Amino acid sequence: MKLFERIAITIIAVLALAGCGSATEVGNPTADVPTRIVTGVIDASISADTAALKDLPSVQESSAIDPVQLSVVAEASPTDIEQAPVQRDGSFTITVQIMKRYQWSVYLESVKLADFSFAEAGSLARSNELEIETEGDPIDLGIVRYQGGKFVPENEPVQQRGVYVGGNIGAGNGGNAP
Repeated sequence: MKLFERIAITIIAVLALAGCGSATEVGNPTADVPTRIVTGVIDASISADTAALKDLPSVQESSAIDPVQLSVVAEASPTDIEQAPVQRDGSFTITVQIMKRYQWSVYLESVKLADFSFAEAGSLARSNELEIETEGDPIDLGIVRYQGGKFVPENEPVQQRGVYVGGNIGAGNGGNAP
């Protein structure tokens, strides 16, 4: 075998081996990524006289908002956004990756109405930031009502283990550290 042929075979073998590896080792974005489901129901009593809606041209004053015009948005960065449509009954289901901090909001079509407001563990402070550290059962926010310019859940996520709100972790016992 000539030297040129040996070099060519060696190069081909090295290139073939370089392509080996698992999906995550080679950066395949379709690899399994751990996620968690968050559910809730946006209270349908939002009306056009809500302060956040008064300046929107697509909304008639004193008319009720059709929930299907709404969406729940969780934004980790400007290019990393999860979005879930709100159903006619106000319900939504959104899947987010664990170990990412998301800012949560409600949108009417493409206009942000208001942020969520989650209770922080061991504090009176509230935040629209939520990070889920562990996989597990879906997190049910219950009924989410528009109050004081924010969307406030009936069931605070900080009551779930492995859930951070605004930098404080929930302990699964009402948010108090064990």
